[in-house]
Amino acid sequence: FPKNKYRLPELNKYKGLIDAYDDIYNGFINDLDDVQTVILVLTNYGGASLKDFMNDLKKYKSIKINNAGNGDKTGVDKLQIDIPVEARDDALKITRDNIFLFGQGIDPANFESSNASGVAIKMLYSHLELKAAKTQTYFEHAINELVRAIMRYLNFSDADKRHISQHWTRTKVEDSLTKAQIVSTVANYSSKESVAKANPIVDDWQQELKDLAKDRQENDPYAEDLNG
Repeated sequence: FPKNKYRLPELNKYKGLIDAYDDIYNGFINDLDDVQTVILVLTNYGGASLKDFMNDLKKYKSIKINNAGNGDKTGVDKLQIDIPVEARDDALKITRDNIFLFGQGIDPANFESSNASGVAIKMLYSHLELKAAKTQTYFEHAINELVRAIMRYLNFSDADKRHISQHWTRTKVEDSLTKAQIVSTVANYSSKESVAKANPIVDDWQQELKDLAKDRQENDPYAEDLNG
């Protein structure tokens, strides 16, 4: 069951992007922990030590400075270090978007509208649908090979020619109301089987047809059997 003709995992397409995102994010957190954004520069500080300076600053909200007279540059200056937050935010956003783009996945953070139409939901899942369809193609071929190998082992005379039918079901989030409206619109021009298969509230379409036939028979004993 190869994932693709190169037999490589999907992770190879976006592992570098994930690593880049981790590097940017972790570097940002480390800077917040390690970098002192505000540094006080003391000139001719009159205290005994920096510890006394911090204690005076916390306790008295003031500090003592020795001034030598005119021309003396004694004082306290502030050296501020700015962490490039905006640039890193942009880099994180671009990298995150590319992770989902190359991974053909869905970023739940971008699904902002809770009232999106059925078409919008399908467009949101289009990349993931393509990814699933491609995977299914390779898996169908692999299952055919497996079934034919079993038939050859069991000495089937037509093991390489017999038709093998596969039925796959892929689930995804959909707007059931829109689908129900479409089914209702074409119901009069479609077979009962097609309507039952497309009905969004029906799990087993065959059982649905049996139930419909039963209901019709109970309401009208002379009604035509839907399964007949």
